[in-house]
Amino acid sequence: MNNTNNKLLLINLIMLLSVAFTMRTSTNMLMTVVPVFTKYVINADVFFVGLTATLYGIGAMVANVLINGRINIEKTPRTIALLLLIMTVGIFFYLLSNNVYEVLILSTVTGLSMGVVQPLLMTVTNVIAPPGKRDRYIAAYTASLSLSLIFGVVMEGLITSSINVRYAFLIFLFISLISTVLMFSLSTRIKMNMKRKNRLTFKEILGKASHSLKQGKVLFALFGNIAYAFPFILLITYGSIMGKKY
Repeated sequence: MNNTNNKLLLINLIMLLSVAFTMRTSTNMLMTVVPVFTKYVINADVFFVGLTATLYGIGAMVANVLINGRINIEKTPRTIALLLLIMTVGIFFYLLSNNVYEVLILSTVTGLSMGVVQPLLMTVTNVIAPPGKRDRYIAAYTASLSLSLIFGVVMEGLITSSINVRYAFLIFLFISLISTVLMFSLSTRIKMNMKRKNRLTFKEILGKASHSLKQGKVLFALFGNIAYAFPFILLITYGSIMGKKY
């Protein structure tokens, strides 16, 4: 019986890590290719190129603050699968987009969906992990995200140097679809039965956020994250354009 349970746990972990890897790979590639697509295919001004990354970041932040706290813990796996499906559909519409405003809308939508997915995947990792192996599960999850960052950037370079930037979205679509199918399958295999208080209202969420922002440690962490995120976004947004140009 224990061997069977261990095998099921291992399969669930492998599937979860595969979801995290493919999800993050597709988003990493999107974050580097969308600016190139906006600049060289849509022929938008540099301001709009930067705005695509800005709206993606704003969407992710809004989702983190206003949506994550309202999701029923028992519905977390299906919620992740649904949001991955939304991102997959968004990538399909990137392929069809012909003006910068469509790209800006899609950047916001994909940002919103990914702002929810990544924290929820961490929640699922915590829940399915046996108490004595939780640290290992989290380490494996973090490692999969790190590997996806390397893989995504390498793939993006190979793809954009080999085919038309617009058609690169076909490959991203395929990777995102794999992530979605895996998550829908995983959502039928795991049960989230953690005890949890009633969902927070928007007013409660905003109140807690306001209180947290008055704490010195929270502000330090916030500004530290901004100090990291600002140059990172600049590099992936304009660095990809420079790489394409030179």
